Amino acid sequence: MFDVNVRGALHVLSQAARHLGDGGRIVNTSSTPVGAPIAGSALYAASKAALELFGAVAAKELGPRGITVNSLRVGAVVPGMFSKAPPQRQAAMAAASPFNLETAVERARAGRDAVRWQGATRPRARARNEEQRRQRAAARSARVRSVLTQKVNQVVSANDKVHAA
Repeated sequence: MFDVNVRGALHVLSQAARHLGDGGRIVNTSSTPVGAPIAGSALYAASKAALELFGAVAAKELGPRGITVNSLRVGAVVPGMFSKAPPQRQAAMAAASPFNLETAVERARAGRDAVRWQGATRPRARARNEEQRRQRAAARSARVRSVLTQKVNQVVSANDKVHAA
């Protein structure tokens, strides 16, 4: 399992980093058991957690080139491991799915994201960042208005001088 999910993905990631142009995108496929562990899935979850960590480190290393690296945690899929799991595990996987509204709401109340992207922030931090962006945008707008007002005043003053002469 580690050969495919970790070693294979690491080789693909390193080759992608070499061949992608600036501004490229890399998306790793992770899995729900990383954030919502299920009994009996330790090796699988560990292999996907390693992949997510590779993605986080690669995002830091490739960021200066404008290359983004994300890990997408997909839930159980049919056909796939989900359909081969015992009914108890299927119920646990379904409950862990971000598409299970009840569970997603419980996680949000607990302060955890249902789906985690590399580099994503928690809801409170995301709101704070949005507020900071709005404040910066308002400050930029104020600076632009100030510069435009100065330029208009210069033009009006120059016109007044021309008309006065």
